Amino acid sequence: MGIILKSQSELEIPSAEFRFAKHILVVGIILLPLLAIIDYKSDYLIPTLAKIISAFICVIGLFFIRNIRFEKYVRLCIAVVILIMSLTGAYYKQDSYYSLIWVPVLPVLFAFLVGVIPGIVLSFIYLCFYSFCYYFFASFHASQPVDIQVWLTSVLAFMLTLLVSTFFKLEKQKDELDIRTAAELDYLTRVPNRHGFMPRLNNEIHRVNRYDSDLSLMLIDIDHFKRINDEYGHPAGDQLLIEFSALLVSRLRSSDIVARWGGEEFIVLTPETDIRACTDLAETLRASVAETLRASVAEHSFANIGKVTASFGATQYIQPETEQAFISRADELLYLAKKRGRNKVEFSHSKYLANKTCQNVNSVA
Repeated sequence: MGIILKSQSELEIPSAEFRFAKHILVVGIILLPLLAIIDYKSDYLIPTLAKIISAFICVIGLFFIRNIRFEKYVRLCIAVVILIMSLTGAYYKQDSYYSLIWVPVLPVLFAFLVGVIPGIVLSFIYLCFYSFCYYFFASFHASQPVDIQVWLTSVLAFMLTLLVSTFFKLEKQKDELDIRTAAELDYLTRVPNRHGFMPRLNNEIHRVNRYDSDLSLMLIDIDHFKRINDEYGHPAGDQLLIEFSALLVSRLRSSDIVARWGGEEFIVLTPETDIRACTDLAETLRASVAETLRASVAEHSFANIGKVTASFGATQYIQPETEQAFISRADELLYLAKKRGRNKVEFSHSKYLANKTCQNVNSVA
């Protein structure tokens, strides 16, 4: 029953927005200092200052880029850089028709990089500054901006693009949520799968390490499941898994987390629970399986399956061990329960397991 686990950060996949922001970040770090030097030599002090500030923000983003958990900060850094550069352009370039071409692009970039609400905020910051600079352009530069009709057209294009990009981003977020939910649920039992369970375990471990509370876990294996599949067919085995998961959910608290770990194995995480309470719960579940599951399965024309039992390995989290060490201890205890005859609960509070140091393990038959 060897287990190879990855941390939550390794399970996460970089988003398209994050990958895009990383590329822009690298380009910004290379080009912005060079452009700042060119502007300084041309006596453009405000553009020089804007590019220096933007380059500094890119350097800050470089520190966040190493950890995917900080991806929102990387994307925010790039969005702020784009805002600074666009504000500088709004101040200087409104006497050029070509500069107005870029105006409708900004809402798309902001929504793509930082999401709907932050994107709308950044867009309206730009729009207000853009409008202010247009009406005072003659005072700033002693020259006239583009025609009012051209400026209104660019503003309308900006608002339309903002509306469309906001709607598109909302729909995209909804689709991403549906996909993530589907990816984190076991298709048969409709409880979380391993991919859906690991982030929850990671969060609970962080909470335990912060508040020094209790956290326990049990691994559960349906006894002789292969025999049931071989003798009664996979439909019987599938129905048994469905009924088994439903039984676990019905007997657990709302704060407990049950997931299908793989095959006929299930995992249960019990927050705010020490090893004694977790063991009592495991024993209650073990008895419930033997008493009620046979009758439940019989209702689906699988009456000949006979008595259904399960084996349990339960343990309590010990700071500051990893998720892998925590689950591995429960996995070894489950192996011990099956080795000692199945239909048992093996538990331990110690890092040293029963098959290594017997005094650290108790058994509940």
